Amino acid sequence: MSLYHKLACILPFLGVMGLGFDSIAASAATGTTRTQVVQLQKGWNAVFLEVYPAASAPEAVFSNAPVSIVAAHFPLPNSVEFITDPSRINWKKEGWGVWYAPSREDAFLSSLHAIEGNRAYLIFTERDFTWTVEGDVQLEKQRWKANCFNLAGFGVDEVSPPTFGKFFAGSKAHVQPRIYRLVNDRWAKVTAPDATLMKSGEACWVYCDGASDYQGPLAVTIPMGTGLAFGNSGSGQVSILLANNSTDPMVVSTGTSDGGLPLAYVLRGLAEDHIEPLFLDLPASYSMPAMETGQQTILRLQVRRERMAQNFQSSLLKISSDNGVRVWVPVAAQRDDLGITQ
Repeated sequence: MSLYHKLACILPFLGVMGLGFDSIAASAATGTTRTQVVQLQKGWNAVFLEVYPAASAPEAVFSNAPVSIVAAHFPLPNSVEFITDPSRINWKKEGWGVWYAPSREDAFLSSLHAIEGNRAYLIFTERDFTWTVEGDVQLEKQRWKANCFNLAGFGVDEVSPPTFGKFFAGSKAHVQPRIYRLVNDRWAKVTAPDATLMKSGEACWVYCDGASDYQGPLAVTIPMGTGLAFGNSGSGQVSILLANNSTDPMVVSTGTSDGGLPLAYVLRGLAEDHIEPLFLDLPASYSMPAMETGQQTILRLQVRRERMAQNFQSSLLKISSDNGVRVWVPVAAQRDDLGITQ
């Protein structure tokens, strides 16, 4: 289900009534999509896809790409074992879904029928290729399977990512991280986590020692669902919980990617003998006060509904930290006094 349809289900419970959602689907989709660019090398690639393509069928997603095999792992109750050479994996074994390009003789054996975001994939390409894929963004938490390897990827800065050691330093389940990344068609152990940088869009095998809900140095928690939805009644205010799970102080910055939805951040100001909220326009980049290790803070946002030019507008909120973590949160709001445009 696309983010637009999920928001269409959520908004009615927040005071949204009588709006024809189908008539505003185009404007909704525009603001909550982003384009992910992945550099694929000839042979096998381990990719963490962060967006949900509108047309999710593999033959549509890879229609113009020299990709012949795509595989995704679906963890089972038993322990996960991975093979050093991806080409020797028994794809028929339970836990793997695989897609073969229509041009292959074994295409009829395909068992992977949709390419979804926030998931890791093994992709085999016939040549070097820049894969550009556009789709919806949804905020979802990493679900760790205890006491085994997990094929996972993480939201990190494209230019200044953290090292594996820094990323996992705050996790008890990854005190001595056991990580394998794909290098020249082979899984190679990361032998120096503290000196090895992570890569945006890369998937790795990461061992989780015991149960864990660790999301990274920066944890972002929203009230419900996979995005923020402002209702058309009440204050139109939402709160985002931010937590510093790293071993160092952290500065968090936020702002919308396109300014499509006018937002304000809320501060608590002192007015004579009482505390009064201050509403300040959210700029392209707003840096919050530094958080110490283990500290939590709340980011309060208010929609500037009087500045909305359409019934339904949406944007992507980018939340990033100075230690290289990057999280995208889709945001949508409704204004019901403009009439419905067909």
